[in-house]
Amino acid sequence: MVNQTKNMVTNNVKKQKCPKCSKHEGLEIIYGAPTQEETERIKQGFAIPGGLRPESGPVFKWRCGSCGYVWGKA
Repeated sequence: MVNQTKNMVTNNVKKQKCPKCSKHEGLEIIYGAPTQEETERIKQGFAIPGGLRPESGPVFKWRCGSCGYVWGKA
């Protein structure tokens, strides 16, 4: 089901619309040790592990599963 915003919703989990390629393949980047809920989102393909949160430099919230573009400040 696609709602009127820029998100694709499946089981109350959202994939963001990529601002570069316009596909609904935006995966949430989860930094640090994931919670049980975050682990489920990773297993379901709605998020990806981001490793340790960088101490400096840009930290992004989303990564496109189609084109690899990253965006949004975490």
